[in-house]
Amino acid sequence: MVGRGNDGSRSRRPSDSRQKLLKNTEKEHLTKSQTISPNDPEAGWLHKGDHMQVFAYNIQTACDRNGWVLGYSVHPGNTHDTQAFPLIFEKVIPFNPKHVIADAGYKTPTIAQFLFKQEITPVFPYTRPRRKRENRNIIYDEYYDCYLDENDVVYRYTTTNRKGYREYKASSHDQKKYQNNRVITRHVWQEALETCEDIRHSDGM
Repeated sequence: MVGRGNDGSRSRRPSDSRQKLLKNTEKEHLTKSQTISPNDPEAGWLHKGDHMQVFAYNIQTACDRNGWVLGYSVHPGNTHDTQAFPLIFEKVIPFNPKHVIADAGYKTPTIAQFLFKQEITPVFPYTRPRRKRENRNIIYDEYYDCYLDENDVVYRYTTTNRKGYREYKASSHDQKKYQNNRVITRHVWQEALETCEDIRHSDGM
């Protein structure tokens, strides 16, 4: 669902560099066609539920607050929502949206950052934390940009990997002391996603 603005502002079109950035940072969700239909090669192999597997298409639809369809896009059935987002977003730009309400499939740091850059407020639903089991008890210190674990071991920033995640590691002394080679990752735009959580908890959302 898309909330429309009434300020009469000009339509915003993302630059080519921003579109490229949005697509390149979601490489982990690239469409993979492992099976090709002999009758419809453009269809995607879709796993629906635990047992059903069919060739299908994925239709992305954008609506306004009243349920009227503003635009849609069609993709192979095995296309992830994040890969379909750039095309469906192009359909709603002429309506000058101020808010974009989207389901959990679009809830990524990249999309959140992209929408904020377009001066659009993203509204995403609650999703369970996706941390690894061994990282569930860690705490991020925003001021010092570091993590603390259950043993009060400090994990400091070391490098940023090719997928856009900052890596945090304990000192060599603590690694030897606790036999711990843990690497904690944080997306470079994780702050945008945390801002979305603040918006979700705000009044009126």
